[in-house]
Amino acid sequence: MTRIVIIVTKIVRESGDIKDLICHDFISICFYSIIFFSFFFKFGMAIAIYYGMTNINHKGAINMKTNMPIVDMEKVRSNYLSEEETNILNVVVKKDSSVRASKPNVKGKNKDLNGKASYVWRMVAFMVSKNPVHQCMPVCASFDIPAYDEDGKWRSEIARRMEKELDVLVDMIVDAIDKTQWAGVHRWGKALGY
Repeated sequence: MTRIVIIVTKIVRESGDIKDLICHDFISICFYSIIFFSFFFKFGMAIAIYYGMTNINHKGAINMKTNMPIVDMEKVRSNYLSEEETNILNVVVKKDSSVRASKPNVKGKNKDLNGKASYVWRMVAFMVSKNPVHQCMPVCASFDIPAYDEDGKWRSEIARRMEKELDVLVDMIVDAIDKTQWAGVHRWGKALGY
């Protein structure tokens, strides 16, 4: 810092006008910063595009936009899914076979189906998403499950029973994703010492 002050005072003495000095230095710093960052941005984008295009047909592929893993849909569908499980799968996994990046909307006309899909998505995202927010413990994941009794009250016993049924679908989806893409599992494994 003192070296900069000495250089600035020396230049100000020679030039006599500090406004010209500050304006000139600011412009040159901005110019060189733009050149520096644009070079590395273009270089980084070229690498990302290269790996995105070569990785798309291999195991362990991810969706480059959402950074979510790709599901081997043939492997999941070979497990003889019921109609409801197929509908849940279609909500959790997008048309390009990648896992959704956000939780399904649980309001609207399909709230029972989307509530179950929300639970399945949360558990899948917990295990495979690279987003650290998704890797937090899913302690509230069952709150969206439509576990109502005949009086219309939400019951945890019903939710636990439905969780066990939905966990089968969760395991099918996670098993259809390459193990190198199980970011949440790897992170929790390291935290627990495995």
